[in-house]
Amino acid sequence: MLGIAAEWGPMHWEEVDRFAQEALADSKRLGPRVETAALDLLATFAEAQGRFDDAREHFQRLSERLAELGIEIIRLAQSMDFGHMELLAGEPEAAEQVLREGWVGLGELSEQGMRSMVGAMLGWALVEQDRLDEAEQIVTEAEQLASSDDFATAICVLIARARIASRRGEHERAVGLATEAVAVADAAEYVALHIEARLALGLVLISAGRAAEARIPLADALERAEAKGALVLAEWARDLLAEAD
Repeated sequence: MLGIAAEWGPMHWEEVDRFAQEALADSKRLGPRVETAALDLLATFAEAQGRFDDAREHFQRLSERLAELGIEIIRLAQSMDFGHMELLAGEPEAAEQVLREGWVGLGELSEQGMRSMVGAMLGWALVEQDRLDEAEQIVTEAEQLASSDDFATAICVLIARARIASRRGEHERAVGLATEAVAVADAAEYVALHIEARLALGLVLISAGRAAEARIPLADALERAEAKGALVLAEWARDLLAEAD
């Protein structure tokens, strides 16, 4: 739980990294759950800083360790974090490969809770490849799998649907979905989702020809990303703000 709070909460990423390094150093005493959580945090910190090769190494080490421990469900579920990293790295095909393994594998194990989030991420990877019908099918299935209180999947589903609608030229629908994603995110405490929902809203507003309106959520996303130390998301916000000028 501490790892989740550190990764998704307001703690600055530099502090998260120190927390993870200390936990990993003491993992022999604290046990394998702490060890694997620390590896995940180190990978995600590298991702947040744009050190994608380092992130890949950490994720690969984590996957191997989970396999050694025989924790197959968690290993497959970890594809959501690994896939998200590849998406931020601009590698949707690599993201799809990782996420597809998780999506299929969790399905074979009849797991639903974590599979829903993997599916939402897989939908994003497919959107980035302009495979919109396939993305919509996966996102719909992911939404059906999610529990009623799974706000993380709900937000990612809304973002994916907004991206699909925008790519199809359904701009009003895209803006409505992204606006809803921001509202759902704001009801939760996960800072990363606050940022990504605002980036999605800014993106679809620009695509809709409403660049002036896009500056508000994008400036907010930039401020939040800088406060978190999420360098990649901050740079994404800057790029979109430049596009909105």
